[in-house]
Amino acid sequence: MKLDQNKALEAALKLLNKVGLEMLTMRLLASELGVQAPALYYHFASKRNLLDAMAEAIVAPAIAGLDPAQLDRVQIDDLARAYRQAMLSHRDGGVVVSGAYGATPSVLKLADGLLGKMLDSGLHQPDAVNAMFNLLYFIQGSVVEQQAFEQLWGSNAKSRAAAAQQLKRTVTVGYPHLEACLAELLCVDFDARFNQGLKAQSLTLKRQRRRSYERGPQSRTR
Repeated sequence: MKLDQNKALEAALKLLNKVGLEMLTMRLLASELGVQAPALYYHFASKRNLLDAMAEAIVAPAIAGLDPAQLDRVQIDDLARAYRQAMLSHRDGGVVVSGAYGATPSVLKLADGLLGKMLDSGLHQPDAVNAMFNLLYFIQGSVVEQQAFEQLWGSNAKSRAAAAQQLKRTVTVGYPHLEACLAELLCVDFDARFNQGLKAQSLTLKRQRRRSYERGPQSRTR
Protein backbone atom coordinates (compact mmCIF):
# COMPACT_ATOMS: atom_id res chain seq x y z
CA MET A 1 0.00 0.00 0.00
CA LYS A 2 1.37 3.38 -1.02
CA LEU A 3 1.93 5.74 1.90
CA ASP A 4 0.08 9.05 1.68
CA GLN A 5 2.03 12.04 3.01
CA ASN A 6 -1.00 13.68 4.60
CA LYS A 7 -1.93 10.44 6.34
CA ALA A 8 1.62 10.12 7.63
CA LEU A 9 1.54 13.67 8.95
CA GLU A 10 -1.82 13.11 10.62
CA ALA A 11 -0.47 9.96 12.26
CA ALA A 12 2.63 11.85 13.41
CA LEU A 13 0.51 14.48 15.17
CA LYS A 14 -1.59 11.81 16.85
CA LEU A 15 1.56 10.03 17.97
CA LEU A 16 2.97 13.32 19.27
CA ASN A 17 -0.11 13.76 21.45
CA LYS A 18 0.21 10.18 22.64
CA VAL A 19 3.91 9.81 23.45
CA GLY A 20 5.39 13.32 23.32
CA LEU A 21 8.22 14.74 21.25
CA GLU A 22 11.03 12.97 23.10
CA MET A 23 9.62 9.52 22.32
CA LEU A 24 8.53 10.31 18.76
CA THR A 25 10.88 8.62 16.29
CA MET A 26 10.74 7.85 12.60
CA ARG A 27 10.89 4.14 13.42
CA LEU A 28 7.94 4.41 15.82
CA LEU A 29 5.91 6.39 13.30
CA ALA A 30 6.64 3.85 10.56
CA SER A 31 5.52 1.08 12.89
CA GLU A 32 2.34 3.00 13.72
CA LEU A 33 1.61 3.35 10.01
CA GLY A 34 2.40 -0.30 9.32
CA VAL A 35 5.14 0.49 6.82
CA GLN A 36 8.88 0.13 6.57
CA ALA A 37 11.04 3.15 7.41
CA PRO A 38 12.14 3.75 3.77
CA ALA A 39 8.51 4.43 2.82
CA LEU A 40 8.41 7.19 5.44
CA TYR A 41 11.74 8.67 4.36
CA TYR A 42 10.38 8.98 0.84
CA HIS A 43 8.10 11.76 2.12
CA PHE A 44 10.27 13.12 4.95
CA ALA A 45 14.01 13.00 4.38
CA SER A 46 14.74 13.30 8.10
CA LYS A 47 13.05 13.77 11.44
CA ARG A 48 13.79 17.48 11.09
CA ASN A 49 11.77 17.57 7.86
CA LEU A 50 8.95 15.73 9.58
CA LEU A 51 8.97 18.15 12.52
CA ASP A 52 8.89 21.13 10.16
CA ALA A 53 5.82 19.66 8.46
CA MET A 54 4.23 19.05 11.86
CA ALA A 55 4.96 22.64 12.88
CA GLU A 56 3.23 23.86 9.75
CA ALA A 57 0.19 21.69 10.47
CA ILE A 58 0.05 22.93 14.07
CA VAL A 59 0.23 26.63 13.19
CA ALA A 60 -1.99 26.56 10.09
CA PRO A 61 -5.28 26.83 12.05
CA ALA A 62 -4.05 30.05 13.67
CA ILE A 63 -3.83 31.87 10.36
CA ALA A 64 -6.53 30.04 8.41
CA GLY A 65 -8.38 32.57 6.31
CA LEU A 66 -5.97 35.37 7.18
CA ASP A 67 -6.22 37.75 4.25
CA PRO A 68 -3.48 40.41 4.15
CA ALA A 69 -6.03 42.82 2.69
CA GLN A 70 -8.13 42.46 5.85
CA LEU A 71 -5.34 42.86 8.39
CA ASP A 72 -6.62 46.26 9.45
CA ARG A 73 -9.57 44.43 11.01
CA VAL A 74 -7.39 41.96 12.90
CA GLN A 75 -5.83 42.96 16.21
CA ILE A 76 -2.30 41.93 17.13
CA ASP A 77 -3.63 40.41 20.35
CA ASP A 78 -6.05 38.24 18.37
CA LEU A 79 -3.22 36.89 16.23
CA ALA A 80 -1.12 36.26 19.33
CA ARG A 81 -3.90 34.35 21.09
CA ALA A 82 -4.66 32.27 18.00
CA TYR A 83 -0.96 31.37 17.64
CA ARG A 84 -0.75 30.39 21.30
CA GLN A 85 -3.90 28.28 21.15
CA ALA A 86 -2.70 26.47 18.04
CA MET A 87 0.48 25.38 19.83
CA LEU A 88 -1.38 24.47 23.03
CA SER A 89 -3.70 22.21 21.06
CA HIS A 90 -0.89 19.65 20.65
CA ARG A 91 1.37 18.06 23.22
CA ASP A 92 4.83 19.67 23.00
CA GLY A 93 3.41 21.99 20.33
CA GLY A 94 5.49 24.90 21.61
CA VAL A 95 8.77 23.00 21.27
CA VAL A 96 7.86 21.63 17.83
CA VAL A 97 6.96 25.05 16.44
CA SER A 98 9.88 26.86 18.10
CA GLY A 99 12.29 24.30 16.67
CA ALA A 100 11.09 24.99 13.14
CA TYR A 101 12.46 28.54 13.53
CA GLY A 102 9.75 30.11 11.42
CA ALA A 103 10.63 28.12 8.31
CA THR A 104 7.05 27.11 7.51
CA PRO A 105 4.54 28.97 5.32
CA SER A 106 2.00 29.49 8.10
CA VAL A 107 4.55 30.89 10.57
CA LEU A 108 5.92 33.15 7.84
CA LYS A 109 2.40 34.35 7.01
CA LEU A 110 1.70 35.04 10.67
CA ALA A 111 5.02 36.89 11.06
CA ASP A 112 4.34 38.89 7.90
CA GLY A 113 0.91 39.86 9.22
CA LEU A 114 2.32 40.97 12.57
CA LEU A 115 5.15 42.89 10.91
CA GLY A 116 2.71 44.63 8.59
CA LYS A 117 0.58 45.73 11.52
CA MET A 118 3.62 47.11 13.32
CA LEU A 119 4.91 48.97 10.28
CA ASP A 120 1.46 50.42 9.64
CA SER A 121 1.34 51.65 13.22
CA GLY A 122 4.33 53.90 12.50
CA LEU A 123 7.28 51.88 13.77
CA HIS A 124 10.59 52.17 11.97
CA GLN A 125 11.75 48.96 10.30
CA PRO A 126 14.31 47.96 12.98
CA ASP A 127 11.80 48.60 15.77
CA ALA A 128 9.05 46.74 13.93
CA VAL A 129 11.24 43.69 13.28
CA ASN A 130 12.44 43.59 16.89
CA ALA A 131 8.89 44.00 18.16
CA MET A 132 7.69 41.15 15.95
CA PHE A 133 10.42 38.81 17.19
CA ASN A 134 9.86 39.82 20.81
CA LEU A 135 6.17 39.01 20.52
CA LEU A 136 6.73 35.67 18.76
CA TYR A 137 9.38 34.66 21.30
CA PHE A 138 7.11 35.64 24.17
CA ILE A 139 4.24 33.55 22.81
CA GLN A 140 6.42 30.53 22.09
CA GLY A 141 8.18 30.75 25.44
CA SER A 142 4.94 31.01 27.39
CA VAL A 143 3.58 27.92 25.64
CA VAL A 144 6.77 25.92 26.22
CA GLU A 145 6.71 26.84 29.92
CA GLN A 146 3.03 25.96 30.32
CA GLN A 147 3.34 22.63 28.55
CA ALA A 148 6.47 21.69 30.51
CA PHE A 149 4.67 22.52 33.76
CA GLU A 150 1.58 20.54 32.81
CA GLN A 151 3.62 17.51 31.78
CA LEU A 152 5.40 17.58 35.13
CA TRP A 153 2.47 18.45 37.38
CA GLY A 154 -0.70 18.02 35.33
CA SER A 155 -3.26 20.65 34.42
CA ASN A 156 -6.00 20.22 37.03
CA ALA A 157 -6.47 22.29 40.18
CA LYS A 158 -5.19 19.56 42.51
CA SER A 159 -1.92 19.13 40.63
CA ARG A 160 -1.39 22.88 40.44
CA ALA A 161 -1.91 23.12 44.19
CA ALA A 162 0.75 20.43 44.68
CA ALA A 163 3.14 22.38 42.46
CA ALA A 164 2.45 25.54 44.45
CA GLN A 165 3.27 23.77 47.71
CA GLN A 166 6.51 22.45 46.24
CA LEU A 167 7.45 25.96 45.18
CA LYS A 168 6.57 27.29 48.62
CA ARG A 169 8.92 24.81 50.29
CA THR A 170 11.67 25.69 47.82
CA VAL A 171 11.69 29.48 48.09
CA THR A 172 11.09 30.05 51.80
CA VAL A 173 14.76 29.58 52.69
CA GLY A 174 17.44 31.80 51.20
CA TYR A 175 15.37 33.60 48.56
CA PRO A 176 13.92 36.68 50.28
CA HIS A 177 12.54 38.41 47.19
CA LEU A 178 10.79 35.29 45.95
CA GLU A 179 9.43 34.69 49.42
CA ALA A 180 8.10 38.25 49.60
CA CYS A 181 6.15 37.65 46.37
CA LEU A 182 5.11 34.13 47.30
CA ALA A 183 1.36 34.74 47.00
CA GLU A 184 1.74 35.91 43.41
CA LEU A 185 4.19 33.12 42.56
CA LEU A 186 1.79 30.49 43.86
CA CYS A 187 -0.96 31.69 41.53
CA VAL A 188 -0.43 29.28 38.63
CA ASP A 189 -2.76 30.82 36.07
CA PHE A 190 -1.13 30.65 32.66
CA ASP A 191 -3.99 32.43 30.89
CA ALA A 192 -3.70 35.38 33.26
CA ARG A 193 0.08 35.46 32.90
CA PHE A 194 -0.20 35.38 29.13
CA ASN A 195 -2.75 38.20 29.06
CA GLN A 196 -0.58 40.26 31.39
CA GLY A 197 2.41 39.62 29.14
CA LEU A 198 0.43 40.74 26.10
CA LYS A 199 -0.50 43.92 27.92
CA ALA A 200 3.17 44.57 28.67
CA GLN A 201 4.03 43.95 25.01
CA SER A 202 1.35 46.45 23.99
CA LEU A 203 2.75 49.11 26.32
CA THR A 204 6.23 48.51 24.91
CA LEU A 205 4.90 48.95 21.37
CA LYS A 206 3.29 52.25 22.31
CA ARG A 207 6.59 53.54 23.70
CA GLN A 208 8.41 52.41 20.56
CA ARG A 209 5.87 54.19 18.36
CA ARG A 210 6.45 57.43 20.25
CA ARG A 211 10.20 57.09 19.75
CA SER A 212 9.70 56.40 16.04
CA TYR A 213 7.62 59.55 15.62
CA GLU A 214 10.17 61.58 17.56
CA ARG A 215 12.96 60.37 15.25
CA GLY A 216 10.97 61.28 12.15
CA PRO A 217 9.89 59.40 9.02
CA GLN A 218 13.30 58.78 7.43
CA SER A 219 13.43 55.02 7.96
CA ARG A 220 9.74 54.23 7.89
CA THR A 221 8.51 52.30 4.90
CA ARG A 222 4.79 53.02 5.25
